[in-house]
Amino acid sequence: MDSRHKPIILLNFAAQNDDPLLTTSVSPFNIRASVFKKESAVPFMTWIAITPGLLLVVLGLLPFWHSRRWMPSWIRTVVGLSALQCLLAVAMLLARAASLLTGGQALAGPPLESQLGLFGEFMPQWDATAVTMLALVSFIGWVVSRYSSRYLAGDPNQGRYFRWTALTVGAVCLMATAGSLLAFAICWALASLGVHHLLMHYSDRKPASAAAWTKFTFSRAGDICLIVALAALLGESASTRFASFGQIAGDLDISGMTSSVVAWSVILAACLKSAQFPFHSWLPQTIETPTPVSALMHAGIVNAGGYLLVRMNGFFAEHTAPLLLLAVIGATTAVVGGVIMSTQSSIKRSLAYSTVAQMGFMMLQCGLGAFSAAFVHIIAHSLYKAHAFLSSGNAVVDVPAPQAQQFVDRFPRLAAWLRPMPSIDGWKAALLSSLVTLTCLGFALWIFQLDPASKPAGWLLCYIAFLAFMSGALRAARSGNRPAFAFTLLAIGLLSATYVGSYWIADKIVAPANPPTSLASSAVTWLIALAFLGLFLWQLNMQTSKPATGSLAELQSRLYVHAVNGFYVEAIWYRLLGFGRVRVQPSISSLEQF
Repeated sequence: MDSRHKPIILLNFAAQNDDPLLTTSVSPFNIRASVFKKESAVPFMTWIAITPGLLLVVLGLLPFWHSRRWMPSWIRTVVGLSALQCLLAVAMLLARAASLLTGGQALAGPPLESQLGLFGEFMPQWDATAVTMLALVSFIGWVVSRYSSRYLAGDPNQGRYFRWTALTVGAVCLMATAGSLLAFAICWALASLGVHHLLMHYSDRKPASAAAWTKFTFSRAGDICLIVALAALLGESASTRFASFGQIAGDLDISGMTSSVVAWSVILAACLKSAQFPFHSWLPQTIETPTPVSALMHAGIVNAGGYLLVRMNGFFAEHTAPLLLLAVIGATTAVVGGVIMSTQSSIKRSLAYSTVAQMGFMMLQCGLGAFSAAFVHIIAHSLYKAHAFLSSGNAVVDVPAPQAQQFVDRFPRLAAWLRPMPSIDGWKAALLSSLVTLTCLGFALWIFQLDPASKPAGWLLCYIAFLAFMSGALRAARSGNRPAFAFTLLAIGLLSATYVGSYWIADKIVAPANPPTSLASSAVTWLIALAFLGLFLWQLNMQTSKPATGSLAELQSRLYVHAVNGFYVEAIWYRLLGFGRVRVQPSISSLEQF
C-alpha cells in the first residue's frame, strides 16, 4: 500500500511495536482494535470509569432552564452520577491495589500517548496516585451531593446549585486522572468556575459575594501563571504529559531558562489557587455560603495546588530555589492560620482558618521535597475537614446532665472509673506527654522500618508531628479526666501508627522521582522549627485556664486583638479590590474572655 495513504503517526507506532494490524490496514476499526488488543493497553474499564465525571460536566454546562424545569429529576441524576463515579473509582482503586499486591501492571498508561499529538494530552493517566485521588474526590463529591439534597430542600435555587455542583464534581474527577498539565489546567479552571457560582449561591450577602469575587480574582491570576507554564512547555516540547516531567534531560529536552519559568509559574499558580498567605482572605468568608460548599472545596479544589505539585514532583528535581520559597510561604501560612484559628469563636470560621493552616503545611511538605507526606496529608485532611464542616451543626448539641447521671447510676463500675484523677501540671505533665509521644512515634517508625534521615525533611516532619501529638497528651494530662487521658494515649498510638503506615504506603505509590533536595541542614529548617514551636506554645497558652500576668499578658492581649481580626488581611484585600468595608467575625469584644 502506498505510504501516502497511511498517517505517519501510525507508521511510527507500527515500527516501534511491530503490530501487523497497523502495517496491513489503516481503517479506523482496525486501528481501534489494534490498540485495545495490545497487552499493554489500558483495559476498557478504565475508559468507562471517567464516564460519570464527563456526564456531570455536560450537565453542569447545560443551560439553566433545564435544571429549573426538571428540578427533582435533575437532583436525582446528579446524586446518582456522583454515586456511580464513586463506585467505579473504588473498584478501580481495589483493582489497582490487587495489581500491586500480585506484582501486575494493570491500569498502566495508554501506549499511544506520544503518537497521538494533541489528543494524547487529554488521555487519562491511571497510575496509583491518580486512582487514589479519584476515589477520594468522588467519594466526597457523592457525600456532599447527597447531603445537599436534604440541606437545600425547599430552596428555590437548589436546581442552580446542583447544576454547578455537577460541574464542580465532574471537573475535579477528571482533574484527578488528568495525564498532562494541559488537561489538568482546563479541568482546574472548570472546577474553579463551578465553585465560584456555588459561593455566589447567596449573592445578596455581601461577605459571600466579596469572598467569591476575591477567589475569582486570585484563581484567574493562577490561571495566567499556568498558561505561562504551558506556553513555555509547548514552545520547547511537544508534550506536557506528567510522565515525561522526570526526563528533562532526555525526552523533555528544554532549556534551563524555560525550565525555570515553568517551575516558578507552577509554584505561584499553586500558591494563588490554594489559599496561601496572603492570598487566603477569601476562604474564611466562605462561611456565608451553604455548608456543603465548604465541605466540597476539600474534594480536590482548595488542595489541588498540592496535588499538582505531587504530580509534577519529578520536574522539580533540579529546581531548589522555587521549592525553598514554597517552603517559606507554606510555613508562614501554617503558623499565621494556626494563630488566627485559635482566636475564633465561630466554629465554621475556625474550621476555615484551620484549612488555611493545613494548606500551608501541605505546601511546606512539598517545598521540603516530602511529596509522599504531602499526598498523605491531602487524603487525611480532605476526609477529616469535609466531615468537620458537614457535622459542624453538632457543636451546639449537648447531652443533658440528668441523662448522663442516669447512665452513670446504671453502671456503678463505670461511675468509679469516671471519678476524676489528680490533674498533672507543670513539668510533670510535659515530661509524661513527651515520653508517651516519643514512644508512640518511635515504635511506629520501628514497625515500618522507616529511617527519617533517609527521607526528605524526615526529622523536621517527625518534630512537627511530635508537637501536634504532644499537645493533645498535655491537655489530657492537665484535665484530670481519667477516661479522656486513657483515650488520648490510645489515640496517639493509633494516630502515630496510621500516619507512619500511610506515609509508607504513599511512598510506594507516589512517583518515585522525588527531588533529592532537602532543607534539613539549612538555616531555613531551624526557622521553620522555631516557628512551629512558637505556634505550639501559643495554642498551649490559649488552652490553659490560668491567664498570663505582667508583660506577657499585655503582649498576648495585643497579639490577640490583631489575630482575632485575621491580621486585617481580609480588609486590606477587599478594599484594594473595591469591596469596601468588610464585616469581620468575631469582633474585638471577644477580648472579654481574657
